[in-house]
Amino acid sequence: MEDLTKQQVILLALLLSFVTSIGTGIITVSLLDEAPDTVTQTINRVVEKTIENVLPTQTTIKETEKQTQVVVEKDDLITNSVDEASKSMVRVNTVLGEDKVFFSIGVVVRDDGIVAVSALGFVPTYKYSIVFDNGETFDAKVPEDIGVTDNVAFLSIVKSEKEADKKFPIAKVGNTGSLKLGQSIINIGGDKNTSIQVGRIASLAKVKDADGKESIEAIETDISSATQGSLIVDFSGTIIGFNSNTGEARLNKSFIVAGDLIPKAKVVPETPPTNNNP
Repeated sequence: MEDLTKQQVILLALLLSFVTSIGTGIITVSLLDEAPDTVTQTINRVVEKTIENVLPTQTTIKETEKQTQVVVEKDDLITNSVDEASKSMVRVNTVLGEDKVFFSIGVVVRDDGIVAVSALGFVPTYKYSIVFDNGETFDAKVPEDIGVTDNVAFLSIVKSEKEADKKFPIAKVGNTGSLKLGQSIINIGGDKNTSIQVGRIASLAKVKDADGKESIEAIETDISSATQGSLIVDFSGTIIGFNSNTGEARLNKSFIVAGDLIPKAKVVPETPPTNNNP
């Protein structure tokens, strides 16, 4: 032993350890074969617990994403659109003595009570009354500062002194530049009770101005018929067309664009010079 180098001593120690381990293993297996079952089970449990403590447990957590899909029914869209547009829709009657005869559907285009109606059959000297969807009724007069077009006339709601500051819900007018063929529309009309039809845009009549810029002049639909002054709205309740029953709308299912409902100041013609006032 004394003649061995340090490296040889280490190798000898490792050899003895290896032989001892093999011997211990052989003796242990032999003893386990002869040991009762209860002892074997106990040893196995100890080994299993030891392995569980030494080896880290990997737990995989799966997160389940919950996606809530909101389904909007077409019926709900139609109902909401009609409710929205009806706030500014009125019925205009011609007052004949004690009788009131339906004239046109109208739409409030200014919150102080300016109402757009069909120009077909409109007589400025006649008396008119305006009835809202909730039953409120007002007399009407022809405003002096707004001009009548070929398709649209205007009336002003007559308010009492107490109602001088009263404001009315105005129509939400859409941009016709985004209209497309085949687009779904809702027609809202009815001379006594509100009635609706669901259809599509069948054709768009377009015109060009002097600069060559193209714009939509009329909207033709596939609905069967329309009340004079009735509206067409999109599924958000925005008004996109008005049945004036004049010009393009004589087909009774064609509508002028909603932009034509915006009131414009009356143009006062210039007084021609006389001999006394050159």
